Amino acid sequence: MTKSILWILSILIAFSIGYFLRGYPKKDSQYILKKPLRIVTNKKTDEYYLPPETTLYLDWIPPEGGFNRYRLYLNIHGPDLEMQETEKRGEINPMTAFWEVEK
Repeated sequence: MTKSILWILSILIAFSIGYFLRGYPKKDSQYILKKPLRIVTNKKTDEYYLPPETTLYLDWIPPEGGFNRYRLYLNIHGPDLEMQETEKRGEINPMTAFWEVEK
């Protein structure tokens, strides 16, 4: 009886881990920009560009599709940034990026 309960629990745990990790890439993947990538902030009025040859690292592919999330690493030289506490640990506030439409 105890062995069968442990067996069922191990299957449920394995299923749960697989379910929660399904959107994460199996290996490190990176993309090097070939052309500028336009970034729009949450204010929708500010926009900036990541230059060509910027490396983006695949972070997450949501199951519903529509977009992929990438990481960007920056080395910032100068004074330390003023850090802010977040309400939720691990909270992410992403920006949106678009490829420029060629005319």
